[in-house]
Amino acid sequence: MEHISEELQQKVDKEFDNFWRDIVCDENGCLDLEKVKRELYDYSLAMQYVSEVYCELTNGHISKIHADPQIVIRMVYEQIEGLEMIFIGVKSETKEQVHPVGIASS
Repeated sequence: MEHISEELQQKVDKEFDNFWRDIVCDENGCLDLEKVKRELYDYSLAMQYVSEVYCELTNGHISKIHADPQIVIRMVYEQIEGLEMIFIGVKSETKEQVHPVGIASS
């Protein structure tokens, strides 16, 4: 097994104790392999879905699930701002083409 720093091991242990223990262990505190397998299955689906969503929302720029969420959010907002600018431009062009009734446009 890969050796990790003591600090990281403490974080892993804390996360397991605070979050995973009740989910994947039986009443005696022993790992229940069937519970672990179900959680791993759910996690694999979540990884797949998050990857698909990131990829779609960022126009294919980000697909890794461990990407910094702030980067993904920023990219989405940048796209929204771009669409707003396009919409405002189209809206302005449409207003310029509107003429009062009875006046023909050239």
